[in-house]
Amino acid sequence: MTYFFEDVLVMTTWGGAIIACARMAGFRLLRNTYRPLEATTLVEFWNRYYFYYKELLVDHFFYPVFLRYFRTNRKLRMFFATFMAACLGNLLFHFIRDIRFVVELGWWKALTGEASHAFYTLLLAVGVGVSQMQTQGRARADHGRSARALGMIWVILFFCLLHVFDAPLDRVHTIWQRADFLAYLLGVDTWI
Repeated sequence: MTYFFEDVLVMTTWGGAIIACARMAGFRLLRNTYRPLEATTLVEFWNRYYFYYKELLVDHFFYPVFLRYFRTNRKLRMFFATFMAACLGNLLFHFIRDIRFVVELGWWKALTGEASHAFYTLLLAVGVGVSQMQTQGRARADHGRSARALGMIWVILFFCLLHVFDAPLDRVHTIWQRADFLAYLLGVDTWI
């Protein structure tokens, strides 16, 4: 849980510093991170957490997939494009960013070391895609403070649990070790 909050804090301060420099240079940029902990859906969190990275994935993965595949099925088209951006785009970006692991560990270890992060991006993509499908077409209604608070708690818990598998720079711990650690955190008997 602390890793998740530290990640949000670092992203907010790091992104804020870059946006501040760009604004002082005369560019009128939007904030990189804007109140992500107030999000009540996973797709809303993804839009608020790291805006410019999300836009990069949208431009290079979402739009090309959306314009090419499943033209006759609108819902499948939207889900598949979101899935490709959040899963494949996210995974590919981090693998290329950390290409030094190929030199340090070799192709096979660098690729197998990415398994935990691949699982993270898979769950993230499914979660964001399903959240997008659920909120699509619905007008945003004010359901009261308790419903809003429950939505915010759900989003924070989802990302806190998911962050156990999000470690693109860690090639030492396997996906099974991380699953075992998550089970330990939840008080479940381990299967490994």
